[in-house]
Amino acid sequence: MLCSQLGKSVVVGHRRCLPACAVERKAGHRRVGKVNSTRRNAAVRTQAVSTTEPETAQVQKNSESWQACDSILPPWGKKGTSLHQVEDGLWYLRQDFFDGSAPYFNAYNTCFIVRLPGDLGNMAVSPCSMTEEAKYLLNQVPGIAEKGIQHIVANSVSPEHWTFTPGLLKMYPDATVWACPGIDTTSAAVGQAGGVDLWRSLFDDIKRSDGSAPNIRVIENNDTPFAPPELGGDVEFAVFCSDPPILQETTVLIKSKRAIVLGDMGFTQETEIQNSAPDFAKFLYSAFKLNTSLAAPIPYPAMAKNPELGAQWKAKVMSWPEWDRLLCCHLQPVVPDGRARMQECYAFLPKA
Repeated sequence: MLCSQLGKSVVVGHRRCLPACAVERKAGHRRVGKVNSTRRNAAVRTQAVSTTEPETAQVQKNSESWQACDSILPPWGKKGTSLHQVEDGLWYLRQDFFDGSAPYFNAYNTCFIVRLPGDLGNMAVSPCSMTEEAKYLLNQVPGIAEKGIQHIVANSVSPEHWTFTPGLLKMYPDATVWACPGIDTTSAAVGQAGGVDLWRSLFDDIKRSDGSAPNIRVIENNDTPFAPPELGGDVEFAVFCSDPPILQETTVLIKSKRAIVLGDMGFTQETEIQNSAPDFAKFLYSAFKLNTSLAAPIPYPAMAKNPELGAQWKAKVMSWPEWDRLLCCHLQPVVPDGRARMQECYAFLPKA
């Protein structure tokens, strides 16, 4: 079941980390993307195997601080993280979200790590908590230890997609943060009402190498997809905004990886987990349609109320010809046959 380049799985954080292509074959999907790795990738995997075996690594893993996290998001206290490779230049960190002890009640937060073409640098989409374990794993990704992260995308107003951005930015303070519209305005409104402007306060102690404030760019919500020149035409953004603007999310197109990234706009549960789940979990999967090819329980109420808004977003996303798979920040990380699944999931919307 494993890729030919990986004779054994990597044991990190008391769990086995398989490349995503192996995970998908186990789940009954076709193989997605490349499985041939460069010598550098193979060397990193060999290093990851060897460095998790010695006593020094075991001490790290068994220490209370290895997975420690003080986030307000569950699971509280600590979060387990694993590293997976989809193909050359595309990896993801998968971190516990909700119940980390039971996979059928674990929604997972998935942070995608992308090496962009040419000299555009490395990009992280939907940052996870930078625990000691996550930092260690991130540095196993080829090129990260040497070049770092140049672009960070906070892709939704939902807090699990932006709360951990400062932790990653502290590691790479010169990176550009591409923020979904609504994060700043919602947080500012809370501050004006006497609360804490959490978004801005999180960056108070972060300075770029020249001493200036972080470079935070708010993604534009236009009639056409937003394609900032700094991303060289490889990355574009399409925003969905409900009315009232409670739900706002940015769909991220990565042309070089033939994929779009979805935060809460769509997800599905892995077949293997569905089959092994207890009856109560299977009932919940059915109720929220997570046992289908793709479900959208979170945006559905807003789109049912204002279907024209959903139709406009869908038209922008489907107008991109370059993608054919989904990278989902929750549940199953890599979903093949993405265009067909998106059409089926959002068939209730009218044409824009």
